[in-house]
Amino acid sequence: MMPEYISQLLLLPSRIRFSWRNRKRLATSAALIEVLMKRHTEVERTEWPAFRMVYNIGLFTALADEDLWACSEAVSFARTAWHRRFHAKHLAVMMYETPHDLSQMLGPRFDVCIIDLDLNKPWLDRSHAILAKVEAFRERNKAVLGEIRNNVGAHREQRAVEQVRVFAAIDPSRMLSMAVELSEPLRELMTFVKDLVTYMHNPAVMLMHGAKTADRARTQQVRGDTRRVK
Repeated sequence: MMPEYISQLLLLPSRIRFSWRNRKRLATSAALIEVLMKRHTEVERTEWPAFRMVYNIGLFTALADEDLWACSEAVSFARTAWHRRFHAKHLAVMMYETPHDLSQMLGPRFDVCIIDLDLNKPWLDRSHAILAKVEAFRERNKAVLGEIRNNVGAHREQRAVEQVRVFAAIDPSRMLSMAVELSEPLRELMTFVKDLVTYMHNPAVMLMHGAKTADRARTQQVRGDTRRVK
């Protein structure tokens, strides 16, 4: 087995590349979170579910991107081989869970949300393209990530011998490669949400959406009154 100090020296170039590639990543995610929290506060007392859904998806994605960055950094800068596998375990669980959640969040209800915002087919196409990348990642990697999650991460299987075997077989470099792959649709989704928020907070759009929501509420009230009269 290679001495650890040699391994640490060999990892230096990849660590430099990681730091350079991700130098602005955390700041970008944090800035989006700040904007979305502010926007959510502005409309939280309104009956605008489409707005709240966009904010929720945006916040979820930005938080997932932060987690992906933090876990990848922990793997890249771990001080021993055991610590690299330990952090890679958490990265694997995160990469298993996030695409599963996003597949649900970007499904038919999000299509309805986009349509409710009076947006046309190109917006739906962008959403569907991002969802396709998320689901393709999930399908390609679910076997290896699921094995780590079930045996080492969430301990679903509760078999200690298998836990030892799976943990020893974790390949941190492969987990980092998967993280780079998953970061692509996450960043695309963050950009998509930014574009949605810019559109949504155009005063004319907010006025139109508020009027449409009020008309919908009046229609529902009239229907309710009609049922009570009958």
